[in-house]
Amino acid sequence: MNEKEQFDAYSALADFRMKRWMSRRDLIWKVTFGVWAFIVGGSIYGRVGAVPSWIIALITCGFYLGFVMLWLKPMFEHDKFDRNLAWRYMKRAERILEPDKSKRIDQSDDPPVPTSSWAEFFHDKMVWFQLIATAVLLALQFTLVAPKSN
Repeated sequence: MNEKEQFDAYSALADFRMKRWMSRRDLIWKVTFGVWAFIVGGSIYGRVGAVPSWIIALITCGFYLGFVMLWLKPMFEHDKFDRNLAWRYMKRAERILEPDKSKRIDQSDDPPVPTSSWAEFFHDKMVWFQLIATAVLLALQFTLVAPKSN
């Protein structure tokens, strides 16, 4: 493979990963808006009479933890993986353009693509917005749906 073919291949791989990242972002937001619509719909139409408040609170907390651990965190990890691979492929393409071949870095020196930690997850502003908005909507739903004690 000559340098032009390598450059084109790395550019195509980077482009593929970035498109995948962008389409996943769109999906994440669509699903999140759907979850929010479900919560709001449940707040409007979901009056519960005979179920104790603590059961509703338990279900609400379980729903929130499931949303975070089964949806947001895995999607965040996939996002980070695709972003890192896109960056890596773009860097490899840029190395090919380096005119001084002695300054080119061997591709085997690339660090492995890291997985994300919970600290990184909680550092992301998009994640915080989704966590806070979902928690507020669930709290609102709980106050509207849970039976009032007299």
